[in-house]
Amino acid sequence: MINSYSWNLSAGVTEPYCTFSDIFSEDEINNIIKIGESEVTERGRARSFEDAEGSFDIIDINRRDSYISWISSSNSYNFWLFRKITDVIITANKQFFNFNLEKIESLQYTIYKQGCFYNKHTDMQYHHPGHAVRKLSFSLQLIDENEYDAGDLVLCLSSNQHMPRKKGTLIIFPSYMIHEVTKVTRGTRKSLVGWVEGPPFK
Repeated sequence: MINSYSWNLSAGVTEPYCTFSDIFSEDEINNIIKIGESEVTERGRARSFEDAEGSFDIIDINRRDSYISWISSSNSYNFWLFRKITDVIITANKQFFNFNLEKIESLQYTIYKQGCFYNKHTDMQYHHPGHAVRKLSFSLQLIDENEYDAGDLVLCLSSNQHMPRKKGTLIIFPSYMIHEVTKVTRGTRKSLVGWVEGPPFK
């Protein structure tokens, strides 16, 4: 009998999330901020409830207090950004998640001023049977960690995991994972957030 051995490329990874650093240059990060701040800014909404008709989002500053704008792939100027994120998502998915993915939603540029936060939540949403669901979430740190206090992205695992704050770090995790952004106590935190959809989990 011949023994067969294999080595899992992600064998050293024990957490259900992954991080990438130095993917974006300083000029690219500044460009993302410029794009985000050139779009119409609105108050971030929190999901109110879900039913067979879909999800309903409302402004509820007791659950979420932040300011957002949307970056669309329909603008050809943004193609480079979606292409770069797509390449990283494909790499991460092959190595860590192996989800069936189809598309990236419009990107959300998010501003957390002093006092802003987002309480515990998941990013998955109700969809009609057969419709795509959010499977992966990601967050790109756009501001140097010394420019603000608190405002951490926290993944709620067996023990809360505070994600890296280094500027340029891209954090990817399953959309069903509970997470939060703690209240900013000084300065302003800026990030680029997005979601990757695919067929419903089986």
